[in-house]
Amino acid sequence: MADRGSFWTTERRVHGALVVSLGVSIASNVLAAEPTLVGRLVAGWPPVALLLTVDVVGRVRSSSGVLSIIRFVATAVVALVAAVASFSHMRHVALLYGESELVGWLFPLTVDGVAVVCSVALIDLKRLSASEVAPTKSVPENKAGPSILSRKSASEPESEVATSVNPPVTAPVPEVSRSPQIKPVFKRPLTPSIKKIDN
Repeated sequence: MADRGSFWTTERRVHGALVVSLGVSIASNVLAAEPTLVGRLVAGWPPVALLLTVDVVGRVRSSSGVLSIIRFVATAVVALVAAVASFSHMRHVALLYGESELVGWLFPLTVDGVAVVCSVALIDLKRLSASEVAPTKSVPENKAGPSILSRKSASEPESEVATSVNPPVTAPVPEVSRSPQIKPVFKRPLTPSIKKIDN
């Protein structure tokens, strides 16, 4: 998390420096443009196009080497157009507000130089943060503990080993002594005996 935080802080600072330099370029372009809405929009567009191009190239990763080369060439062309337009406009503004000829030639280099350095650094930082400091998805821990099925499957091998090492001891069944069979005794019916009286 510390590496990702440092990457994010550095990227934010570089992005801020790029916005400031391009903001100076846009302001100079607008001041030197024709005093019409269309003229100011045309003069202020090249720095905005450079900012958008740098942001897209830094965020979207290329799927092949040929496409990557095409993107970088297009980015270089946009940066060159923005640099030429802003250079002429900033030189005109510097001379218009009383600066010397030397300052008029050097002042645009400071703004365009900062824009180029920040553009390259921002692309590198975004690609590094996407490849090296990408967040890894962690498997959430099961706070409730293992399920009943997992505990049962985990306890099955132990029970099998315990059964194979110590076989279950069965208690001997006591023999039941058979009692001798008692034969039923049939008694004579208790009927009064009638003696015949001889007359």
